[in-house]
Amino acid sequence: MYCEAGERKELMSENDDKNAVKDKVRSEKAQTELSDAERSKAQSETSKSEGKRAQQDVTPSLSAATSREKDPASEAEAALASSLMRSRQLEQDLEVQTRLRNVAEKRWKDAESLIDLLRRGEDEDEDEDEDEDEDEDEDEGRRGEERGRGRKRGRVEM
Repeated sequence: MYCEAGERKELMSENDDKNAVKDKVRSEKAQTELSDAERSKAQSETSKSEGKRAQQDVTPSLSAATSREKDPASEAEAALASSLMRSRQLEQDLEVQTRLRNVAEKRWKDAESLIDLLRRGEDEDEDEDEDEDEDEDEDEGRRGEERGRGRKRGRVEM
């Protein structure tokens, strides 16, 4: 099945639009996760500092409570790290998709130029064949004229 170049470009642009929307959604999701993680980290740091003050004011028996307060902080840090890694992965995926799209577009252009060259080559071959046929016809015409002259001379001389 052959598609027109316009149809191909339209399909490619639709695909690019879909990919751009997907990339935007992924990016927004990563940003949301990142901001959630940052908020969580800020809250955990606040609770951590409050825990330290409480520990200084209260007997060592409350040290277990402060250790529980430290866990949310480490969880928030882990969530932040996870979000950052996911964001970086999405950026890398986007870069790869961009490179692949660029390669595909280049190959597309190369294929179109090859098709054009082949079409031009076929046209030139047909022109050359026609020129060769005309040259052969002219050569045969000259030979025939030369033979005809020779016969005429031979008849006259006899």
